[in-house]
Amino acid sequence: ETDMKSDSQTYRAWEDMIVKEGSERIEALAGEKIILKDGAEMSILFPFNNISNADEKNSNATSVVAKLSYGENKFLFTGDLPSEQEAELVDKKMELSSDVLKVGHHGSKYSTSEKFLDVVSPKSAVISVGAHNTYGHPGQEIIDRLLHRGVDILRTDKSGDIGYNCKSKESTCAMSVER
Repeated sequence: ETDMKSDSQTYRAWEDMIVKEGSERIEALAGEKIILKDGAEMSILFPFNNISNADEKNSNATSVVAKLSYGENKFLFTGDLPSEQEAELVDKKMELSSDVLKVGHHGSKYSTSEKFLDVVSPKSAVISVGAHNTYGHPGQEIIDRLLHRGVDILRTDKSGDIGYNCKSKESTCAMSVER
């Protein structure tokens, strides 16, 4: 987690769950590595610095970006990170290439830039978005960017829950959907 706080109901529920489960709190900073079971590894790529003084109104710019690696399988999670911060990751020459990209900000036109997609070069993209959302997400320009690159697009509003089953480090993870 970062030091960014929120008054939202979702944030309060998340805080309650951390306390209930007795989960360890880890500050998300670039360079942090979290070793998970069976040799999976989560690398924090962003934020680059402690964001305790960040503008609460621009919380998307403080989204945690993490890369999950399990054998040769790579998953990139971008939260709601805007294109400006995506460009920072690209400019710093972070290792972003991934098999699966969790598309930024529910497919908003303000994330998942051309330059970012060129570096990530995903085979599949997951767009976490609610059906009939008032923002009109995902934006058609994001869908077009992905389709232009031949990326397989999976959307939670169309398919329900999307998961990947990784049986071993030596095998390719299989995608599953659950309506």
